[in-house]
Amino acid sequence: MNMLRIWGGGIYEHDAFYTICDRLGMLVWQDFMFACAMYPESPQWFVDEVRAEAEYQVRRLPGILVWRCGAATTRTSGCMSAPAGSKRIR
Repeated sequence: MNMLRIWGGGIYEHDAFYTICDRLGMLVWQDFMFACAMYPESPQWFVDEVRAEAEYQVRRLPGILVWRCGAATTRTSGCMSAPAGSKRIR
């Protein structure tokens, strides 16, 4: 298996990168861009911005194998979680 990880302190690559990965059969582990810090669950405007970013990126890049919040040093518990009753992004 071949997999590339895009680090959460970097960038979201251009669409061409993901297209080439698809053509070559490369799996992609994509971190959301929330590395090296703990991010708040309030104020609501911030939560809304993060949600909008996540929804946009997931819809834009449907072929990603793994989505992860932040980098390896970020505790998973520090990532915002989906509220109870939330629905999967389609």
